[in-house]
Amino acid sequence: MTRRAAATLAILLGITGCGGSGSITPATYRAKVNKLCATGNAQIEALPANSVNSIAGIERLDAIANATLRRIKTITPPSSISSAVHTWLGTLDRASSDTGQIITALRAGQTTQAATLGGQVAAVNTQSNTEAKAAGLDSCASDAIPRGS
Repeated sequence: MTRRAAATLAILLGITGCGGSGSITPATYRAKVNKLCATGNAQIEALPANSVNSIAGIERLDAIANATLRRIKTITPPSSISSAVHTWLGTLDRASSDTGQIITALRAGQTTQAATLGGQVAAVNTQSNTEAKAAGLDSCASDAIPRGS
């Protein structure tokens, strides 16, 4: 996988999902979900900067993104933003699937396939950022990149 594809994957993984638990206002929903995204982003940013250069590092990024996504899915969006949230969730599910395929390709030594999938991840990242912003989830639309030492 090229450095660019790996960096794109790291950016995507800084973004996480959406979804299901009681009747709350849009402002309360956004505050809760933005806080979860900010926490997940901070965890990714704390990882060593070279995390995107190894399968183990990419798996750690994926684990953080998926754990954050699972936590967000426990919060039910209010009906007024439910459609936007569920659209975003579908995009994030696609990103998770693509990330799994990248990891599988890398484990098999298929770096060309992983790089191709990295391009798909970049497109999904752009789409999910747009959808997060449309739902008022700005922390979820920020691109987290490992910066630690």
